[in-house]
Amino acid sequence: MSGTHTVISNKISMLFGSEISLKDFSFSQLIVAVKNLFDTEGVPGFVKALVILIESLLIKSGVECPHCGKDKHHLHSKSDRKLKTSIGEVNLALTRLLCISCKKTFNPMAQLFDLDKYSRKSREFEKFALETVTDQSFRRSATVINKEAGFETAHSTLHRWFWHTDAVNINQKKRVDFLIADGTGFKRSKDNEFDTNKGSIKVLIGYNKNGEVIPFGAWTRASWKDIGKLIKSKNHPSDKIKFKPIAGTLITDGEEEIVRQLKKLAESHQRCLFHMTHELTPLLRYKDIVQKTKQ
Repeated sequence: MSGTHTVISNKISMLFGSEISLKDFSFSQLIVAVKNLFDTEGVPGFVKALVILIESLLIKSGVECPHCGKDKHHLHSKSDRKLKTSIGEVNLALTRLLCISCKKTFNPMAQLFDLDKYSRKSREFEKFALETVTDQSFRRSATVINKEAGFETAHSTLHRWFWHTDAVNINQKKRVDFLIADGTGFKRSKDNEFDTNKGSIKVLIGYNKNGEVIPFGAWTRASWKDIGKLIKSKNHPSDKIKFKPIAGTLITDGEEEIVRQLKKLAESHQRCLFHMTHELTPLLRYKDIVQKTKQ
């Protein structure tokens, strides 16, 4: 236990810039040390300090190699990674371990925090950025995000995140009163000169009569056919059993492709009343003008 105490003491001393021992450590020292850290590095600096301490405790408690499951390892190297977060840019110093058994390296904190190998952003910041994009243009969203987070994120970067993001970890085995499907286009960055800059996002939402809203997912690369097959497979345990619709009514804007691919998921189909009114008005005006011209 004394070894763990020594490691933690050394980590605290290194992070807070003072000689601190757990045997002679006062509450006042902690307050002063934390205040100094906040004054110099702010909340991102404090998060960095916490991550280093948690990593030290994690390694001391014993971690298994994700490749072979063994728990014997050596220190391999340390690497710095700057992550964009909603509280600012956090500079992490992560430890990489070498497994003695299989000779492969791994990063225990990346596993614990579910960090992608080359990611430079936290998942909560990506969520915040994409939620901002849903309310306004990419350029305006970039301005808002830059002011909120205190660092620059280009609108082209938001394009890329939006294009490569699909809904994950959503339970799609559900039954609802109404199933609402809609899609919209957006301009994305081109992968090459022959690529198109036209993208589309498709959203599927459930709604119950008690006012409950149930998300089924949002997709940027799947077709309505793929989405229909996915939702059906999640709610259809066996092909030997007749599929039962998961919704009472499917509500769409009337797009033929959506209706054709999703109609089996519901007992009936209804056109969205908003779209009917919105699209009918300009159509009637157009017909009135044509009639006047003919006269």
